[in-house]
Amino acid sequence: MKKLIILIITLMILFSCQQMIMAPETDTADLRDDVFSSEGDEVPLYVLPKRISFDEFHRAIPIPETTEVLQGTFNEAAVGTFIAKYTQPDLLDTLDGYVTDNQAFFDQVLEPAIAPYLDSLKSLQKYQALNALALFIYESYQDFIGDSFYRWGGDITDRDQPQPLGHTRSNRRYGMDCSGFGASPYEVAVQLEILDSTDVEAAFSWMGFKYICDHNESVSDGGGRNKRRSVFS
Repeated sequence: MKKLIILIITLMILFSCQQMIMAPETDTADLRDDVFSSEGDEVPLYVLPKRISFDEFHRAIPIPETTEVLQGTFNEAAVGTFIAKYTQPDLLDTLDGYVTDNQAFFDQVLEPAIAPYLDSLKSLQKYQALNALALFIYESYQDFIGDSFYRWGGDITDRDQPQPLGHTRSNRRYGMDCSGFGASPYEVAVQLEILDSTDVEAAFSWMGFKYICDHNESVSDGGGRNKRRSVFS
């Protein structure tokens, strides 16, 4: 008898859970502030959060069209320029390797697409503008450079040092690595004057990091490959 009671209770719980899982989604707009019990006390209501698919997510900046002319230049297969003795004004190292040209992709494709919406981006809170830029950059790179636009040693302002062969797409002209993509909305925001290089948020961009290095003796840029101190540190 005890086992039968346990079985019945278990089935009741499973049925209740199934009903909750299969319940239709409810928009939070359906919640009313004037819901009270018969005694006049507020009744806390739990509703399932509304979910939308990724493709239905509102884009603050429309993705630029992948025309045949643009894709002839900006694509997954484009090979970067190899430089035998690469130097930068603010880095002490002389290195060999392939360099990126992501800045050209920004200048010729991304910035013109952002331009009509720049004023609205500047009117947003900083985190909202950065979120919009991050989504826009991500989808634009997917459409032009490919779903796997990862490139070992790549960032949107081409500050990463040249890379030798032997790593993922390290000889490709376009693409970003993890940190490069993570920094990209901040670097674009500084270029578009949504952020100033002196803003706290700009520390995630090379412009903001340079400002920190210039004004804080305890912080320096060691470079990406040989970890040496840079000139501006």
